[in-house]
Amino acid sequence: MAVQVVPADNPYHVYCELVADRKADAQDQLLLVPFFCQQAGDGKLLGQEDLLAIYWFSGTSVYFSVVTDDGTAADYWQTYSRNSGSRNSGSTGSLSTNLGPALVKWLGQKKAPLFTLQQPLPLQPIGIPKPWGQEIWYTGVEARGVARFGSDDRQIPIPHLLAVMPSLLGQASLGPLILLKILDPLPEEIFGDLYFELHNEKREVYVVAHIDRQAWPDGVGRMRLGFNAEAIESAGSQDAFRRQFLEQVVAYREVRFEIDRLLDARRQEHNISLNEPLPVEQLKGWLQEIPQSLVDREKQLRQAMESYYGSLPMQAGDVVQVPLNVPHSLQHGVRTIEFQTPVYERRIVAFGQKVLTQPAWDTERAVEEMEVTTPRRPQLPVVTSRDGLLIERVVDFSDFQVERITLSEASSYETHSDTYRLLIVIQGQVIVGNHELAAEGAVLLPAWTNISIRPQSEDSVTFLIAIPLVGDDHG
Repeated sequence: MAVQVVPADNPYHVYCELVADRKADAQDQLLLVPFFCQQAGDGKLLGQEDLLAIYWFSGTSVYFSVVTDDGTAADYWQTYSRNSGSRNSGSTGSLSTNLGPALVKWLGQKKAPLFTLQQPLPLQPIGIPKPWGQEIWYTGVEARGVARFGSDDRQIPIPHLLAVMPSLLGQASLGPLILLKILDPLPEEIFGDLYFELHNEKREVYVVAHIDRQAWPDGVGRMRLGFNAEAIESAGSQDAFRRQFLEQVVAYREVRFEIDRLLDARRQEHNISLNEPLPVEQLKGWLQEIPQSLVDREKQLRQAMESYYGSLPMQAGDVVQVPLNVPHSLQHGVRTIEFQTPVYERRIVAFGQKVLTQPAWDTERAVEEMEVTTPRRPQLPVVTSRDGLLIERVVDFSDFQVERITLSEASSYETHSDTYRLLIVIQGQVIVGNHELAAEGAVLLPAWTNISIRPQSEDSVTFLIAIPLVGDDHG
């Protein structure tokens, strides 16, 4: 049978059964599996859809895709197979010749790509508005947005494709993807500064992609990390420092919330949601209507609070590992690539604007939990250094590691793993398998697949590869 339709709860199980029974010299075959997908993310059920898993077997190759099931696709392909060639003659005939192009054309109409296990899967990011700018998610799956695999005009939501082919992830298939995103803050002070926050579980690593010269004319930006060494020494003890810092934050919080209440009144007058990010110019206009005495007090208390923060200089290419329980805040105009554990928890210590994602700050609890430490940036250990190839270990957390790889124009690099890998380009033009990637282009490399990476031109290239750690990967 050239076209087989098998409704199932788990399409991958049907696929595996067919792979086990399929002969090496079998004719082309199209397996269609209607199934119901419950899409989860951020610990919540995000949606429920009827989908159609598509597996195309051609010789020793397997191609796969998934589309929304309107109830007619399976009938269409059964009709196509009857009209395109005989299923009983023992000859693949025109069916084998026509099936592939017809399938690709049909998927094009559905705006769905066709993938194979032997090549990278391009990641198509989505922008998530923030009060300080935007996050650009490459692998995020949340109620606020779902990233996708594919190209500009053909895309599939990440959870849909992984339901069809979880083996892409290899031994890491039971857990969510490493969260890869770009933090893109506005170039303006205060409006582009992120939350001063800490994490109990979420591991983060930042790699600076770009410094906005409007914000930092000399090309050196800043990140707030930990605390000012002089403030710690002046307090005399960590307990005393915590008390002093908490007093400053609480004092600022009171005036901050007072201003936020006035701005919320303006939102209500304009029928704007209280938790919707607003354009900076609109906020600036409303802030001009705030009593000057309140504006002056906010500035005074904010500067007093921020004098306790530690500050780390940041240039393009710099790497920062954020330790657990250390408060941190990326500042305006410092665009960074971020890899993090897909754990959605944080404690907001303070913020120079209204927090839109939760009703209150976590100041008191965060001050109890925070590490009182000064900023530091350890030197990256070198994994490999030989002609044309430099591999540095960016981070080695308990659940994933990241390497920074630099290739000269005459070099290439091959990567293989029993888990998936995420690759994103920092600098240069890179050829990854059969894909060309520019800076900030990213792909998922399937498990158990050798992928060759090389510069596209005569210039050197730099990229990051993140690898999940499973079981005894640490030895």
